[in-house]
Amino acid sequence: MQYKIFSVVLILITILSVFFITKTNLFSIKNVNVLMKNKLNCVSDNQLIEISQFKGKNLFLVNEKQIQTIVKKYLCVKSIKISMFFPDKVEMTVLGREPFAKIMNLKNNQASISAFIEDTASPSAEASADAFLIDNEGMAFSLDNEDLDIPRIFIYPGQTALSLGYKFKENVFGSILKIFDKIKALNLGTKTTLAVDDSLAEEKNLFIIFSNPKIVFSLKQNLEFQTASLQLILEKAKINSEPLEFIDLRFDKPVIRIAPKKNG
Repeated sequence: MQYKIFSVVLILITILSVFFITKTNLFSIKNVNVLMKNKLNCVSDNQLIEISQFKGKNLFLVNEKQIQTIVKKYLCVKSIKISMFFPDKVEMTVLGREPFAKIMNLKNNQASISAFIEDTASPSAEASADAFLIDNEGMAFSLDNEDLDIPRIFIYPGQTALSLGYKFKENVFGSILKIFDKIKALNLGTKTTLAVDDSLAEEKNLFIIFSNPKIVFSLKQNLEFQTASLQLILEKAKINSEPLEFIDLRFDKPVIRIAPKKNG
């Protein structure tokens, strides 16, 4: 009997508590603060506060769906963390996407891959005017309005039309990141590159670094083997004082071209 009475009392207390929390203005949100962890170029503090629609809502009824709406609408926003402070304050900690590289389409659809491998010093002149910034997840989140000094990735024309929201395939971009890390560790330049999207033909799955020497990777083959071969080739060339002009790592036996000696 006592247990039944206790249960009834507990239920009543719970009902009254829920009613008090949700129906009174005591926990109505009055203050919304935005803490920017880095620079955002697509949305302001006031816009975030307005679109969140937190003000006036009950603190206990804040949900993640509202946050996901913001992240989907503003591509420069990578994540938002919500912190609640009783009785009436919410803080939004906003992390923006940071530029890792810029990507752009090549204009000439007729240019052969072999031409880029053999002849092109840099594909810059063949690139379209629009460049997009991508972060370390491979997401195109903004136009490159500031002409940032970061690596450039040129996409061979074909099935891929670049636009805001474009995202590299995860396996392709994972390979690109591994290549960049290795190139950086070897102190080779990565300012100008050529990536060929995975959606194109098998023979076009290349990633070319227009460094000195020019280096050709295959995005389909074992990257660990290719990067290990690259390191051995560079070490041997250094020992032999051989200036290299070109290294093609797509084959079991990499193709190497030594730079011609300068007269005088």
